[in-house]
Order: sequence, then structure tokens, then C-alpha cells
Amino acid sequence: MNYKQIQEDVIRKYRITIDSDSKCWRRTHAHVKERKVCKWRPKSSIACTFELLHEIGHIETTKSWMRRAESEYYATCWAIDRCYEYGIEAPAKLLKEYQDYINMEIDRGKRRGGNGYGDLSLVGYLRKRLDDIERDLEKLNSELLKLKAYEDSLKDCRFKRGLYR
Repeated sequence: MNYKQIQEDVIRKYRITIDSDSKCWRRTHAHVKERKVCKWRPKSSIACTFELLHEIGHIETTKSWMRRAESEYYATCWAIDRCYEYGIEAPAKLLKEYQDYINMEIDRGKRRGGNGYGDLSLVGYLRKRLDDIERDLEKLNSELLKLKAYEDSLKDCRFKRGLYR
């Protein structure tokens, strides 16, 4: 799948309306209740695809009790997960930009009296994802070995009965 196909697929899959000529705000943003993304235009690039995924991530993950930094963090994590689903890798430079924005929102929240943000590190999230993937691979390898052993036992049975050549 190319980037435009991925964009079309997620728009359809998550029932998102795109309003590229919206009169609200100046930058790409999501309207959570309306399931709408404004000011986004499709381009065949990872940055544009990730931006769309991030905005859909706001629609899919935002809860009313979330603070801005948390909303940005969870939307970005959601976008990272969808990238893995589609087999694309978000460049480190792009993830650093999103992490910098999350950090800016944490700092803004603290200046306004907020605290207790916890770990909102994309690097930490990616490490957890990698651990999960490695654990899943170990399980799959174990299952594969069991299947191979079963297949070998079937071959032995057939060979003994003269059914296998």
C-alpha cells in the first residue's frame, strides 16, 4: 500500500470526514465529537500520513478528563500503533517533533499549576511496544516449533504405514 491508499483506508475505516477548506483555526486539527479533521490535505508522504493518523488518534483516544499533554501523547501513540499495522515506520525526526510538542504542553500545564503527568515519553512507549513484539515473536516461534514437531510426527506415521514417500 502506498501512503495515499493508507490515508484513504483509515479515513474510511474510522469514518472520518475531511474538511480541507475549513474556516476554523490555521493548522490541521480534529473535531472529536464530529469525527472531522480540518485543514488536512492528502499527500503521498509519511509526514502527511502520520499527521492524519495523529489527528484521528485524537478522535479515537481523547477523553474529557485528559489534559492537553496527555491527549497529545495518546493520539501520537495511537498513530504509532497504526503505522505498525500498516507496516510503515515513522522517522525519528518526526517522532522528536511530536515529543517536543508533548513536552511543551507538559511545561505549559505545570506553569498553570498542573502536576502528576507521569511518563509521557514516546521513547518509553516504543520500548514497551518493542518488548511486546519480542514477546509475541517468542510465542509464535514456540508455536511454530510445536507445529513442525507435529508435522514430523505425521510424516513418521505415514512413512511407517507406507503412505508417505
